[in-house]
Amino acid sequence: MDLLKDSVKKLYFRYLFPSMGSAVVASVYLMTDAVVIGKGIGDNALAALNMTTPIISFMLSIGILFGIGGSVLFSVHKGTGDDEKANKCFTTALFGVLSAAVIICLVCNIFSKEILALMGAKGELFDLAYDYVRFYYYLSIPSVLVNFCSAFVRSDKDPNRAMIAVTAGGIVNVVLDIVLVYPVQMGMAGAAIASVSGITIQLLVCLTHFLSKKNTIRISKPVNVFKNIFQIVKGGLSGFITELSNAIIIFVFNLQLLNYCTNTELAVYGVLANCAILFNALFVGVGQAVQPVSAFNFGARQHKRIASLRKYAYTTVLIMGVIFSATGILFPEFVASCFIDLTDATRAVTKSAMPIYFIAFLTMGVNVLSTYYFQSLMKGGYSLAVSMLRNIIISSLLLITLPMFFGGFAIWFAIPITEAAVAIISVILLIKSNKAIKSKV
Repeated sequence: MDLLKDSVKKLYFRYLFPSMGSAVVASVYLMTDAVVIGKGIGDNALAALNMTTPIISFMLSIGILFGIGGSVLFSVHKGTGDDEKANKCFTTALFGVLSAAVIICLVCNIFSKEILALMGAKGELFDLAYDYVRFYYYLSIPSVLVNFCSAFVRSDKDPNRAMIAVTAGGIVNVVLDIVLVYPVQMGMAGAAIASVSGITIQLLVCLTHFLSKKNTIRISKPVNVFKNIFQIVKGGLSGFITELSNAIIIFVFNLQLLNYCTNTELAVYGVLANCAILFNALFVGVGQAVQPVSAFNFGARQHKRIASLRKYAYTTVLIMGVIFSATGILFPEFVASCFIDLTDATRAVTKSAMPIYFIAFLTMGVNVLSTYYFQSLMKGGYSLAVSMLRNIIISSLLLITLPMFFGGFAIWFAIPITEAAVAIISVILLIKSNKAIKSKV
């Protein structure tokens, strides 16, 4: 494919379908974990799984930090025709992510109990969560590397392989989930083994790209390693924060629910958190489809093509947002029953909380896509501003203050208000960015 000459619409959908396919499959096996644990082990097990999500999301986010930051620079240099600089970016990013993976694996295995205590796990929830992480952490290095490899495989014009990798890993995860939790009765340990096995298979399939004829990436002796790592981290920081937002928000949400509510609300939030992870992944799929094409054309100064690509992408996420929101607003009990067996208590919380929470998905796609779009234009400040406001500053502030002043039920309003406020900021930054692009056309 020719990223500079092929139809923008054709390129968009050529990247979109594999990216969305990867997101769908990845989300399906993440949700399978939740469904199998919720149905096969119980409500408390799903709440315990939620306790493990922050640190696992952190692992996946580190791969995005180096993968997105490195692959955007890689694509921009490819667009200018400088293959040597592109390969140096890859090599430097690879050094960074491998170093981070080893450190994270060691820390998580040595301090696994302390980390769970920090996440707020106590009593039965602690025991269930520990059964999960003590197996997951042994094979945590692939969790750090998988998103890094996927990002470079897509940027090297091989998005279909990235989708095949996710599909293969997803199949392994789903099959092992069902087998190890139900007939083998391994409980949370079985679910953990299924998860790390699926991620390892996904990584191995991605690595086959580097042995294929499509591969144009080469190991090249890097220069100014630490300076370039800083540049890569700066470029990937907003993507890192976007992915890590799941961990940050779930962590704060869990603590606030434990402070102001009961395990019933925590179990229902387990459902909502998994839905948020699913929809966020789908929005990320659109962002990942846009990023390599946009970055390549930005390097080649093809601004009209970038404008066309932007129109397709934002239309896509707005349509998705309406559909996602409607499911939870109109059918809250059905959505919750897919994950847990509803009791009178969980049914009551679901009916009141889910329609409120699901309003957030109307504008979430605009915010997620904006971080990827701004990254591709080398506007790291814009991307970082959207990520920080959405994922840390506004969301955490509301999660802390709303229940303090209006009671525990007000927690459910925090995320919808955050997404709406940040969407306004995203639109303002988009208008400013578009004016800058038009002035260069």
